[in-house]
Amino acid sequence: MDVLGLSFTNSWMGKSMLKSKHDSLAFTNRPGIYWAVMSQKGRYYNEADQKDHFFGFSENENLKHEYKQIGKAWIDTTRWLLQENKIWHP
Repeated sequence: MDVLGLSFTNSWMGKSMLKSKHDSLAFTNRPGIYWAVMSQKGRYYNEADQKDHFFGFSENENLKHEYKQIGKAWIDTTRWLLQENKIWHP
């Protein structure tokens, strides 16, 4: 990225306000088909809650497991919020 002629590298994902020292993470979800957690260290995909795909973790099993847990928690939270939205209409 070039800001006013100055070289600057901008991360391609958001930074956590709670854990700013942790890597930036990006999430994507296609309900019922797949979800993914991605960072510059690796990408973790889950296909229809049945098959896992992962890339770039350099055999780091702990990081792989952490991404899977983060992704599952994110999906569970989203499902809960959407259900609450159906119960209490604005």
